[in-house]
Amino acid sequence: MKVKDKVIAVTGGGNGIGRELVLQLLAKGARVAAVDLSEKALNETLKLSGESKSKLSVHLLDITDRLAVEALPKDIIKIHLGSINQYHSELKNWYSRFKGVSTKHLEGYLVWFRFMKLLQYQTEYENRSIELMNYTISNKVSIKNQDICRKPFPIDIFKPYQHLS
Repeated sequence: MKVKDKVIAVTGGGNGIGRELVLQLLAKGARVAAVDLSEKALNETLKLSGESKSKLSVHLLDITDRLAVEALPKDIIKIHLGSINQYHSELKNWYSRFKGVSTKHLEGYLVWFRFMKLLQYQTEYENRSIELMNYTISNKVSIKNQDICRKPFPIDIFKPYQHLS
């Protein structure tokens, strides 16, 4: 599984299997939000993260508190994604190969960049579909057609960048 630069929330990230999962994900380059009931345990996980500390956020949370659970995704996004900065840095890296960008053609560059992101998401989706199909065939899993048709399309490629439109 490719986790580099993905944001992953781990409940029970303060100890045991949850802590080990947090540390392994950090070692593979993921950005991790560790969630636990114990502040002491979360601080210990933070200490153990070593050089990857900048990619780890800790969240003290009781998962039985519905309002706190509903607020968690916004907190994680605020800390880890920084959508505009991420979009800007990806765009800047992408068009740096052009040795400067003319503002006259900036809209064209943005359309081209968004198109390339669309292709990237579609490729990732197709690869996951192929993996699922191979798993289904090799393990003789029975899937009904109506089960597939009821599922929503898994990726909204424009959602991460809606606020930029």
